[in-house]
Amino acid sequence: MKSLPKVLVISNELFNRDNNTGITLSNLFDGWDKEKLAQIYMIDGVPSTDVCTNYFYLKPQHAPFDYYIRKILHSYTKNRSSAMGSAGVVLDDDQKTIKNKIHLNLRAIAAFSPLFIPTSLYNWVNAFNPDIIYCMLGSIRMINLTNAIAKKTGKPIVPHFMDDWPSTFYTQNELMGLSRYLFEQKLNNTFSLSNGGLCISEHMVKEYKIRYNLPFTPFANCVDEAYYCPPINRPKKETSLLMYVGGLHLNRWKSLLQLSKAIEEINEFKKNISLKIYAPTQEINTYADYFNKYSSTQFAGSIKSYEVASALREADVLLHIESFEENYVKFTKYSLSTKIPQYMASGKPILAYGPIGIASIEHIKLVNAGKVICENNEKNIISDIRELISDNELLFLYASSGFKYAKNNYSKKNNLKRLAKILNEYSIK
Repeated sequence: MKSLPKVLVISNELFNRDNNTGITLSNLFDGWDKEKLAQIYMIDGVPSTDVCTNYFYLKPQHAPFDYYIRKILHSYTKNRSSAMGSAGVVLDDDQKTIKNKIHLNLRAIAAFSPLFIPTSLYNWVNAFNPDIIYCMLGSIRMINLTNAIAKKTGKPIVPHFMDDWPSTFYTQNELMGLSRYLFEQKLNNTFSLSNGGLCISEHMVKEYKIRYNLPFTPFANCVDEAYYCPPINRPKKETSLLMYVGGLHLNRWKSLLQLSKAIEEINEFKKNISLKIYAPTQEINTYADYFNKYSSTQFAGSIKSYEVASALREADVLLHIESFEENYVKFTKYSLSTKIPQYMASGKPILAYGPIGIASIEHIKLVNAGKVICENNEKNIISDIRELISDNELLFLYASSGFKYAKNNYSKKNNLKRLAKILNEYSIK
């Protein structure tokens, strides 16, 4: 393998094993030469030395107006019912209140306020002397910081897109459309400083090559060896445990609720299916009450990243869900959930429920890693679940196909070589 390039990672989150971004970063660069890896981060925390040892903490107060406006807005909206939705997701009609529109405009003003980069940061970057700059972007502040470092050093940027947030950011007429115009200018500036980027799915690669006229390469989350468990064709069981591990945001909870209801109706004739849900504590507190009337569904609490692999082994079928609502579909259309590679590596079949055309759903179908339900129809959901859990050979086929694909495409060792090759190619001017 060609020698590893020196990579400067710019992100809000640190390398860690505690949240999705930190885990994804850690998995991608696990095994990289630590002398050739450095990170600028903007979230308060204690750096881990597991993957990287060279850090620079740029305090968020270096974007002072953005920092204090966000603190005020967070304090105002905390414990209030007027949810603003996830970043990049267009508000539902019932959320388009005067207060929320004011909130959106204040967030836009804050986001485009000045970022002051200290000389000490530039000196630190120059001392490291990277070959290339890697960033997931995801905010104006990250775009501004990454562009500034790239211009100062003359080093190319490799942006890594995990969701199609560029198509949804500032599309709600914030600042009378000015914020969308400025956002597109800044993002185009990033692409002008780049030789190519990474996308989480093949679907996104195809779209982004056309949209931005730049080379892109598919690169999803790598899977730790602890997840890999070859499937076993066991005798048919009397009961089946379906399991969901992940967030309930992006209105995924509504799709999960439909599955919960379907399972309850199936169990009216024969109680042989149970649904166990692991999710972040805050989201459980927000949505669990909707599931209370379904006795077959159990919320098992939140789960640490190092506990997920063993939890998945308890399940007979793993669930992946997406929202059918148009504003969420637009945001998730090209995304590949980080849980899908983990699901496949665990040697379990997947039951996927979501609209046709979303990358996650299409990927499961393409790999033949599970049963896909793309129609928002209660009768079809019930019949498809019954058919799936009663066919032991089909379950084993799905599990085997997913596991084989994961071994070939998501292992850290293979992907580390791929990433090194891609970054070396993109570092050449």
